[in-house]
Order: sequence, then C-alpha cells, then structure tokens
Amino acid sequence: MKTKLLVLLFCLLCGISVFSQTKNDSIFELGSVVENTPIFRKNKGLEELMKFITDNLQYPETALKDSIEGRVITQFWIDTLGNTYDHKIIRGVREDLDNEALRVVKLLKYDVPAMQRGKPIASAFTLPIIFNMDGTQNFNNPEYSQSIKTDKYTKENSVRGIFFTFPLEISLINNTLFNWQLTQHNYPASDYPSLNAGIGLQLHLDRTIWSVSFTGSSRKSRMETTETSSEHFAFSGNFGYNVLPTYRFSLYPYIGVKGVGLKYSFKEIVTQNISFSDYLNSRTEYKEFNRWRGYIDLGIGFSHQKSHLLNLRAGYLLPFSKSRCFDSSNKEISDVPPIEYNFYLNLTIGLGGIISERNFRRPQFNE
Repeated sequence: MKTKLLVLLFCLLCGISVFSQTKNDSIFELGSVVENTPIFRKNKGLEELMKFITDNLQYPETALKDSIEGRVITQFWIDTLGNTYDHKIIRGVREDLDNEALRVVKLLKYDVPAMQRGKPIASAFTLPIIFNMDGTQNFNNPEYSQSIKTDKYTKENSVRGIFFTFPLEISLINNTLFNWQLTQHNYPASDYPSLNAGIGLQLHLDRTIWSVSFTGSSRKSRMETTETSSEHFAFSGNFGYNVLPTYRFSLYPYIGVKGVGLKYSFKEIVTQNISFSDYLNSRTEYKEFNRWRGYIDLGIGFSHQKSHLLNLRAGYLLPFSKSRCFDSSNKEISDVPPIEYNFYLNLTIGLGGIISERNFRRPQFNE
C-alpha cells in the first residue's frame, strides 16, 4: 500500500500518470513509473511545447477586462500514436480561462508516446497553464506550464512610471578659439570638465517619456599665485516616444530644449600676510566670464525600467539663441570667440517604478 502511494505521488509531481489497460478499456490499474515520457517534438520537446502553447494561447478579453489571473490545471491522455484525448480540467479558475486552457491542450499531438519496456503505452499527462498578467513565469517546472506575457501596451492598459534620476553626461566642447584669445592676453586657458553629474526626474505616461535634469561640474587649477576655475552647467527638458511594444524596455527618439552655461574665472592669490588697510588699497586682479546659450536638443535613447532605471542617450544640439557673455558685474561683453558644443552622451540611473493599470489591479492567487 505504501509503495503504491509513493508511486502515485511521484507521478503527480512529474505530470505523468501511467496505467496498464485491461481487456475492459474502462478499467485502469496503477502500474510502474514510465521509462520514457512522451515527447512533443523530437529533439526539441520542451522548447517546442512551450512555443506551441505561447503561439496558440490567447488571454480571454473578459479576463483581461476584469484583471483575472490564475493557474488552470488540465489533464489529458496520450495514446500509443501520440494523439491526445479525454481532456478535462481538474482545477480551474473561472469559465473563460478554463475554456481557453482546454481549447489549447486539445490541439496537442505528440510525436513520441510514452514507452514502457520498449513498447508504446497510453499515459495520462497533467499540464498546468498559468495566466499571469505581469508576464512572469512563476511556476516550478517550465516543461508543463506556460504564462501569458502582458507587459505590453494596449488600448485598455494605461502605463505610469516615475523615477528620480542621477545622470552622468559627457559633453564634447571645443573652445580652441576662446583659449587662444585668453593666452594672447597672458591668462590661463579654460579647461571645462567633460564629465558632468546631476539630478533629475523622468516620467512615463503610456508610450510618452518626459524628463528634466540639471547637470554641472567644475574644475580648478591652482598655481603659486593664481587660481583658475572653469564651470559647466546645463538644464534640459525632453519629450520622447517609445517605439517598442513593451514598457519594460524603451527605444525612443526625443526632442527638447537645453540651456547651457559656461563660466571662466581667474584671480590672483595673496601669498603673504598684509594689513587690512593695505589689502583695501591693493588692486588684486580678478576676471570672470559667464556664457549662456539655448539649444534644441535632438537625440535617441534606450532604457530598461522596472523598480530601477538604466538609460543611455545620445544627443545633438542645435543653437536657437545667440550666445551671450557677461562679466562679474553682469555687463554684457561683445565679440567673444565662439565655443562649439553640439554633441553629448548621457548615462542615467534612477530609482522609482513603472506599472500598468492591470498589474496594479490584478488579484493575488496563492497556489
């Protein structure tokens, strides 16, 4: 008795129950464990079974509308020719999901039946079908289960996401003429940082992607009697559109605006102690230039988002405003040599989340 119970438990776990048929086809007796399980397709049984279910299974619209998920346990027999028969539901969720699971398993036909002592035999097969709206395959044995991936955009499924971002941006700045003018007047050249860091916010509203960010950096060069500082800072806002069908990954062209500021300052350093009166009477040299310009920001980005965000963008800048330069007293300076800034690369990481309306509303099933 104990031996029969152990055999029955093993068969249920494997999804295969093997019976020997008597002369009366309606009577079955529990036999030994099958030597060779049925093969759906030769050489690629598991992969082809999963692919077949994926290609044929359709999530019922009524279940999608009601955000219903669950595991439907089906059972059927495989005869000695590989044909399936006597299909039934041994554990269901509700009628629409049960009927769809039953429809698909009735389409199955195996290339190789179960074999016992070198001879084909009829066998019972248990196959769970998982209807899971977030696209995860949360079953233990993938050979006998399948899920429906619904992490895609649909007309009835709104998607929302928000991420706090931390961008790193490489700016390609050419200030050769500006530096030449500085050195002609015995001032150190400017050396603007190429790597800028900042903070920002990124929103996902269905297929649209909205982002704002601020980046900046500074570099100082100190000599014995002088100190030079070069600063770069930018504020940008962009709008993009995801061309991929899934909201977990985004490939999006974008357009926006970008305001860029470049600052150069030079000052002398007093290296000896002097009295306050002498300091007030001294003429310590100090120069400062603040340069501003607005750009149209065009580019393309690729990102992966879930509870985190990983985003890579490449952009091209088209100036739409005149470059303006001011001194430390906010007086505009004319005839300033041009500084070329057209390309940048941006790597952004973020924390937040993205979710569809169906995932938010979906019930939980404890199997």
